[in-house]
Amino acid sequence: MMAALFGTLMLASCTEMVLSRILHLARRIITPLVSGVVVMIIGLSLIQVGLTSIGGGYAAMADHTFGAPKNLLLAGIVLALIIILNRQRNPYLRIASLVIAMAAGYLAAWFLDMLPANTAPTNSSLITVPTPLYYGLGIDWSLLLP
Repeated sequence: MMAALFGTLMLASCTEMVLSRILHLARRIITPLVSGVVVMIIGLSLIQVGLTSIGGGYAAMADHTFGAPKNLLLAGIVLALIIILNRQRNPYLRIASLVIAMAAGYLAAWFLDMLPANTAPTNSSLITVPTPLYYGLGIDWSLLLP
């Protein structure tokens, strides 16, 4: 399955590179109104995903801890920090607000003891070089054309 995913993604990325060369010709069709509506629809469809993540995700639904105060506190810290940093005058803080908030959320999760236990082997090296095309390549047309 991974070979099919990698091969199909490589083919799709080549298609995207070719289409990017002629996309400027479609500006008459893709007006700011059309692109704005598409972005709004994508944002509205992500509301459910965001609310599920705020409550603790599907794992929290499975073990009946969805909406636990720890989950809501962690999401509130990250969201508040993003809003506060986006209101600053410093453009670097505004640009880096998501990364800073994720790092702060990770630290808050560590303090709240919400991080998973470390299961990494102790004899693993600090730097590992990946093997190119470890899973191979393949193309699954059902993944490319839905």
